[in-house]
Amino acid sequence: MKFRAMFGILALLLCQSALTNAEDYNPSPYAWSIPLGASAHKAGVPLGGIGAGNFMYNASGSFGPWRMRPQDLEVKFMPQAAFHLREEVDGKMPHTATLATSDVMAAWPKIEPGSATYYALFPKGWCKYSGFQTTITLEFFSPIIKDNYRETSLPVGVFLFHLHNPSDKPVKLSLMFTFPNAPYVNRVARGGLTNKVVRRGAMNAIVLTADNPTNPVETQGSQWCIATDAKGASVQAVWDGTGDGRDILDEFSRSGVLRDIQAVHTKLPCGAIAVSVTLEPGESKDVPFVLAWDFPQVSFGSGTRWWRRYTEYFPPGKPQASEIAAEALKKFRKWSKAIDDWQSPYMAGSAPAWLKQGAMNELYYCTFGGSFWENGCITKPKEYGARPGQHLAFVMECMEYNYAESFDVRQHACRVTRDLWPQMERDILLGFADFVTDEKINPKGAVPHDAGSPEDDPFFAYDQYARNYIRYYHHGDCPRHGRNFLQS
Repeated sequence: MKFRAMFGILALLLCQSALTNAEDYNPSPYAWSIPLGASAHKAGVPLGGIGAGNFMYNASGSFGPWRMRPQDLEVKFMPQAAFHLREEVDGKMPHTATLATSDVMAAWPKIEPGSATYYALFPKGWCKYSGFQTTITLEFFSPIIKDNYRETSLPVGVFLFHLHNPSDKPVKLSLMFTFPNAPYVNRVARGGLTNKVVRRGAMNAIVLTADNPTNPVETQGSQWCIATDAKGASVQAVWDGTGDGRDILDEFSRSGVLRDIQAVHTKLPCGAIAVSVTLEPGESKDVPFVLAWDFPQVSFGSGTRWWRRYTEYFPPGKPQASEIAAEALKKFRKWSKAIDDWQSPYMAGSAPAWLKQGAMNELYYCTFGGSFWENGCITKPKEYGARPGQHLAFVMECMEYNYAESFDVRQHACRVTRDLWPQMERDILLGFADFVTDEKINPKGAVPHDAGSPEDDPFFAYDQYARNYIRYYHHGDCPRHGRNFLQS
């Protein structure tokens, strides 16, 4: 039996965003929630646009699983990637914590399972933390927006901390975002790792680059970027990601301010950005961070390489991670409102809350389902879907069936693209129309099962399921039955 979701429905719900008073920033009364770290099944809301490469900020507060290419679902976690908090109340002994329950560096003081609550309504998620003097809620999302083809393609995640001091004492609060110069996928090399501080206007950023002539073209020059435009920001361009994390934790715990001290050479340079604020009694503030990445090419098993869709708006040829981060810092409130606006008619309907929750959260598959969305083929001319302005796209049939946009079960995906991104649906169907009218390969005009497999050459070698069937059964490669299976 074919089914679409490996991780199942995260039946979580909506929390209104873009509020200025964190005291009022609470989950919607519709919300179903899960205690942070309560489940061994580490999944959550994915970040990144359609076809941009994606990962989850999961319900343990860590980063993973990852799917930076359609064919590479990697259940791994980045222990160097986390958010950290230092709270000092009225001059008393400060308290430092890493806002995750597992899968972080050994020296970092994790919070206890259940000491925060995780919410989600894709493409948004929230963590509301307890155990601190300050009221703290983290909102995170990527701009997946109905009838929007630009922002929906972008490789960026926004993390917005809503802070409120409900006490009668002032609170000094520092937040730190740590992130490694991370790998791409396990089977594609990414070396020559260097980190650099970039300051532009109010933005403080660290750009984490791979530059080595031995890198494949898919990762050469690729970048991650962490950034903030909050006042009171400080940076550490490099800390050692191969250790236990004590070096950066001690630096942060000292005062909440990073001094960007000279770091020792390391095979895994990681960056950190910290923001310190003072909250007077009753005061509220928001602190934004963004994570952007620029891996403009995606390749498949055949070696065919394509430009990702976002490269129409951030063209290849020069590094773009800091440019994407700068745009996110400028526009994230507008994006947040646009998400709320397109979702609100669905949430206002008469359907039961559980159905609204499930319908929205199953949209995670639009990005994390092995999504591909192109802006041109690099290595050869298109054979199908080559009309001006046509951008081919797919998601995988499911996590277990490595077929692109399987037509026999497209009822799962077509309703989403038809209703939310009709131009994408049009482009997919026109691609299949080209397959059907392909007299050279398909003289009988049959509708193929799929657009191919990312392990081979999708949108060039289509109908991978049929070719696998012939190879397995007619050519005797089926491990259980062999050729005789068809003769019995």
